[in-house]
Amino acid sequence: MADEQKRNFIISEKAWNIMQQYARIAYEKDKNEVSGIACVKRVKHPVSNKEVWEIFEPVILKQENTGVTTELDGDALRDYYVKSASKHGDVRYCWWHSHHTMGAFWSGTDLNEIKAWKNDSWSLALVINLYQEYLLNVSTWEPIEYSEDVPLEIIRNISVPTKKQLKEYDELCTKPAPIVTKHNWQNYNAYNQVDIWNKSFKQEPLDIPIPLQWTDNTKLLSHKELVEQVISELESIFSDCTDGTQTYEQYVSSINAINLALTKRDARFKIIKINKGKLLDAAMTTIPAEHLDFKDNDTKQVYNDAVTIINTDDIIGGHYYGY
Repeated sequence: MADEQKRNFIISEKAWNIMQQYARIAYEKDKNEVSGIACVKRVKHPVSNKEVWEIFEPVILKQENTGVTTELDGDALRDYYVKSASKHGDVRYCWWHSHHTMGAFWSGTDLNEIKAWKNDSWSLALVINLYQEYLLNVSTWEPIEYSEDVPLEIIRNISVPTKKQLKEYDELCTKPAPIVTKHNWQNYNAYNQVDIWNKSFKQEPLDIPIPLQWTDNTKLLSHKELVEQVISELESIFSDCTDGTQTYEQYVSSINAINLALTKRDARFKIIKINKGKLLDAAMTTIPAEHLDFKDNDTKQVYNDAVTIINTDDIIGGHYYGY
């Protein structure tokens, strides 16, 4: 999974410090752990503008603690739910607790607590220590149970450049002069134009407005590039579905957009849409190539030939098994 795709959960530096402060108080006063609750909502990432989940407003509630355990009071927790729902509306929650000077890990007691948060979708749990270490766990409960530790990005205050820095940049930094390449337009055809788009303008295969050639199967580079991008896009979509950062409606919208682009390119295959109740299971247990529906066996063979002939290493590595 690319680093960009992993940045699905964020927390502000202020919220992170609040948890650290409570953890330090509990340790310095009683050598104990401490626990609490935080709200979780969908927001735009301040840099990438991608939709992510933000953990915010961490609090502590009435609880009983020892050096190795922490237990929130049930009545206090129910009151918190009522108040937070009234304040924020439809939000999710993250159970968090500290391990003071111990490592950030999931103890047997922690794992039992995570299971106690089982619901009809997914839940979050966060453990921190005074060394600024952490583990963030996402547990999916329906339609199948799956648990994974994922990265948490702490959003620091974004610094503003000074007037002096802006002036220095304008004075010292320049762009290279553009290089104009003369193309040989002899023997020009649609395939050449596609090749020029890819190499000179970096246009993605799904965005090229020219249909694939089907009269000459010796020119298969465009077929290979197109199916590679479709599989890459589908891998990214499955990853977002598994991480809980893409809704079923967003999944359908993405598949519809790709299939429309494939139609415009006369690709002669499409992505099969997965039913809502089966999406998470399919995203976790199948490979993207299994979800490609080719017009017929001859079409399927053309794509297999494109990958095999142009880059045999891809087949040896098993990347395209399943066509």
